[in-house]
Amino acid sequence: MRDFRNRQERLDNLIALLENKNLSTTKELANSLGISVRSISRDINLLRQQGYDIEAERGTGGGVELRGKVRSPRFFLSDEEILNTLMALALTESLSCPILGDNISSVKNKLTFFLNDEQRKRINLLRQRVLVGPIASEAVARTVTNTRHPFLNEVSQAFIQQQKLFISYTSDKAVETQRRIEPQFILLNWPAWYLLGWDNLREAPRLFRIDRITDAIAEKERFRLRKTRDLISDYGSYFDSM
Repeated sequence: MRDFRNRQERLDNLIALLENKNLSTTKELANSLGISVRSISRDINLLRQQGYDIEAERGTGGGVELRGKVRSPRFFLSDEEILNTLMALALTESLSCPILGDNISSVKNKLTFFLNDEQRKRINLLRQRVLVGPIASEAVARTVTNTRHPFLNEVSQAFIQQQKLFISYTSDKAVETQRRIEPQFILLNWPAWYLLGWDNLREAPRLFRIDRITDAIAEKERFRLRKTRDLISDYGSYFDSM
């Protein structure tokens, strides 16, 4: 059996075989790739989902033909785009949307299926650092502002790349301070988003509401992830529903 690093690599090899021949049988394709005829059938269905126009006859001797020689555009998302999509799905799931709810697990599975092993490892680690808690109280929700500042890209970069972050922050008492933090977790208490970070000055975990960050710079210095229990011990109420 041939050793493919991931299924997408095998699908690419299957497309290459179909492009080099006008017509192949499922048995020939299976032998070329060192897999079963049943696996070939599954792979053909997956390629159709990716947009390839493939005609296949039933049975081990059935012919398989790729119509046209142009590849479909490759499905590619950056780590940040994948993370944003997964967070949006987690939000929809947490709010128990009656229309979209049944499809969320399927979408998440399909999204992660097309990642290579290295990407999947990185995204799974990032997913563990995005926490969805209970909906914010009415008093908190009233004070949340919609933020779309350019510097929030620095916050996103620092979180994903595990870089220390220098921020200007306004407290609920309108006191502005500058902090150097390690953005360890993102927490959603809809509609409020928080960074749960390690404050380097105070040598302690602190919770920062993202819409109260007034400026941010991602620094070159990186940080290591800390033990979860050391970070959330003072913020247990935010995680009750997780």
